[in-house]
Amino acid sequence: MTSHQKKEENNALVFSYLELRSAIGILGMLLPVILFISCMLEGGVNHLQVSISCCYYTNRGDVFVAIVCLLSAFLFTYKGYDWKDSLLSKLAAVCGLGLVFNPTTPKEPLSDLTIHLPCLHINKIGPLEIHLLFAASFFVLLAIMSIVFFTKSEHSKEYIKGTKKETRNRVYKTCGYIMLGCIVVLLFYFAVPGFKKMFPTNFPLIFILETVALWAFGFSWLTKGEAIWADEKTGLKTHLKRFLNI
Repeated sequence: MTSHQKKEENNALVFSYLELRSAIGILGMLLPVILFISCMLEGGVNHLQVSISCCYYTNRGDVFVAIVCLLSAFLFTYKGYDWKDSLLSKLAAVCGLGLVFNPTTPKEPLSDLTIHLPCLHINKIGPLEIHLLFAASFFVLLAIMSIVFFTKSEHSKEYIKGTKKETRNRVYKTCGYIMLGCIVVLLFYFAVPGFKKMFPTNFPLIFILETVALWAFGFSWLTKGEAIWADEKTGLKTHLKRFLNI
């Protein structure tokens, strides 16, 4: 057990901090699942939007806005290993709010149940929507946090070799590179006209890549909250007991 863990062993506030990390992960993973299920219930695959952001203009728009805003609030309150880690999480929170309050261009006819009107003017920097810049920055910042900061340890690599920390570090890096990979593919999709022709017309590539990136993000934060691959006296079981106050 590390010195930090000894200090934190009986500190309820610290356990709540681990739970905050897990909550961030769960929210990220739930967003595409909720939107996908609601699409299926409403009208099957035909109601699946081009992207998660396009759900803003459907009757699930409020769900999209609420979850991203809550996720941004959690990220803003997160304090990492040092000021750089904290700064990145706060910048990611700003990007999350930025992509919500700068909607993308509606790609399909609006749902009759939506309360969101189409924006008459989509903010852009050159040919790129502000929304897309915020969305890409959001995932890039989270990927950097996962690859660079989540893998930090107060011990040497030799000390953590063979421990759960080493396993968690592999998860952080894998999830971070998956997020970056999804961004790269999306850049090709938007920047290279011929790339789109490789997929069927109605294939929801953007929605799928966004879902994969969000699941990678969520899995990384669940691991960081030690809900999985936990050290002693942490883990999902402990989080649930504390949440239920038993």
